[in-house]
Amino acid sequence: MLYIDPNVVVNFLGKNKVRLYHTYFRKNLIVSQNFTQFMNSLVDGVELESIPEEVEIHFCDATEFTLWDCMYKNPDLLNEKADELELKPSSLKEFIEKLQKAKFVHETPEPIYNLNKVSPFDRYKGNVNEQIATESLFRKVPIDKWWIQQKFEDDLTRTKKTPYRYVQEKFLHQFFEERLPGSDVLEIGCGTGHWGFQMAKLAKDYTGVDYDQGYIDIANNTVQGEKNITFSVKDISDENFAESFGGKQYDYIFMIDIFLFLFDQKFQNNLYEKRVEICTQFSKLLKPNGVFIIIDPHLFWLTPRFGNPNQPYGIITEYNDRTFGVIPPLEDITHVFCEAGLAVKKIIEPNIDEEFRKIDKLGYEFIRKFPQWIVWELVNRK
Repeated sequence: MLYIDPNVVVNFLGKNKVRLYHTYFRKNLIVSQNFTQFMNSLVDGVELESIPEEVEIHFCDATEFTLWDCMYKNPDLLNEKADELELKPSSLKEFIEKLQKAKFVHETPEPIYNLNKVSPFDRYKGNVNEQIATESLFRKVPIDKWWIQQKFEDDLTRTKKTPYRYVQEKFLHQFFEERLPGSDVLEIGCGTGHWGFQMAKLAKDYTGVDYDQGYIDIANNTVQGEKNITFSVKDISDENFAESFGGKQYDYIFMIDIFLFLFDQKFQNNLYEKRVEICTQFSKLLKPNGVFIIIDPHLFWLTPRFGNPNQPYGIITEYNDRTFGVIPPLEDITHVFCEAGLAVKKIIEPNIDEEFRKIDKLGYEFIRKFPQWIVWELVNRK
C-alpha cells in the first residue's frame, strides 16, 4: 500500500496548477490540478497496481535554495520563478512512483524521516548551515565571501534592501544613537567592520575582534585616520580571551548574528563544548554597570511563509528537535546565561520598517507578525 505523507501541504495556485509542499524536507512540486482527484485514495492507502495507467499528470520540481541571496527570504525553498517552469507530462502511475522516490509517498502511513546528508553534494538535505555549505560548493563561492555579499552592498557601506536593512539596521541605528555616546564598546565577531565604523562615530572608544584574518584586514584597510577604532584577530575559544584585553572593560559588548554559533555542534563543536566558559569570559570584560547585547535570529526565523499579505501565516515543524533550523531552544540559551553569571535585563523583538512593504508585501506582513531577530540585554548578576 502507498500513502501520501501527512506532512505534505496542498496549495492551489490557479491556472490548473497545485503546489505540493513537504514541510519536513522543504521540497516543492508543481502539479496539474487533476492530481488532487487521486489524493484521497492516497490518504487511505492504495495499491500501486490499481492506479490507472491512462491518466496523464503534468509536474515539475520547483525546489531551490532560496536563502542564497538573503538569509531572510522566504525559507520555503520554492523557486521564485515557479510560475514560469514547464510542467512535464507523466502517467499517474509513473508520477506516484516519482513521489515515492521524493518521499512524498510512503509504504506506511507513519513514515520515519531522515534528513541527514549522505555526502557534501547531497543538495537540499541537512540543516540550513549544511545547505549553505553545499550551495557554496555548487556555486563555487567561498562561504566567507557569500556571507558578506548576501548581507551588504558591494561597497560594504550599507546592508542590502532586505530585512537586514529594514529591521536590523533600522533598530541598530536608533540603539547606537541612544546608548553609545561616550561609551567604551567591544564588538565580538566584528567581521569587516560595518557596524564598528557606525558605533565609533558615537562611542568614545571602539574595539572590534574577529577570528577571521581576512575580515580584519578588510576592516583595517577601511580605517581612514579614526583614532578611536581598533580591529584585531582574537579567538573567543581561547581560555585567556578576557585577559588578552589587558584588564580593559567595556560599557557595551555586542555580538550581532554571531551568538548562535556557540550552539552549532556540527561545524563549531569546539565553541559548543566551551559555550559557558566563553560567555563567562565575556562577562569579565563588562564594566560594573556594563551591558552585553546579543542580536540573533529569532526562533521564528526559517519559518516557511504562506497565505497572502492580508493574512500571512507560517508552518512551524520543529523546536526542540531541529533538522533545518539552527536556533537553540530558549531553555538552552538562558541556561548558558545563568551558568556564566549573566542575567537578562531586557528582551527586544525589533519590528520592520514599513518601507519594506514596497519591496515584498507578504514578507513585510509576515515579519511584522513574526519577528525575525531577538535582542538580549544582559548584565552581570550582582
